[in-house]
Amino acid sequence: MQEMLFSREGINWNDYPAFFKRGSYVKRVKSIRKFTVDEIDKLPKKHEARSNPNLTVERSDIIACDLPPIVKIKNRVEYIFDNAEIKTRKEEKKLYYTKIVRECE
Repeated sequence: MQEMLFSREGINWNDYPAFFKRGSYVKRVKSIRKFTVDEIDKLPKKHEARSNPNLTVERSDIIACDLPPIVKIKNRVEYIFDNAEIKTRKEEKKLYYTKIVRECE
């Protein structure tokens, strides 16, 4: 398909960003941080953050994830829902081959 795009239309698929080729993945991550000055200004006058500048709050942020193709991610469910690090199938093969080489030595 990529070859046909290039030969017929002169479009190089690899020149496009990943979100055009694979879509966008977003993830909610929780972070603990201090209140910003703008947030404190919007709080009620008797709020504890006005008297305690070191008070922290838990927030959820939505971040865009730059992922390899989803079919190459071995632990995609754990990555998406449990905040695990990505393990790709390529790494799995690499570990398998390393194990075989060590057994042969």
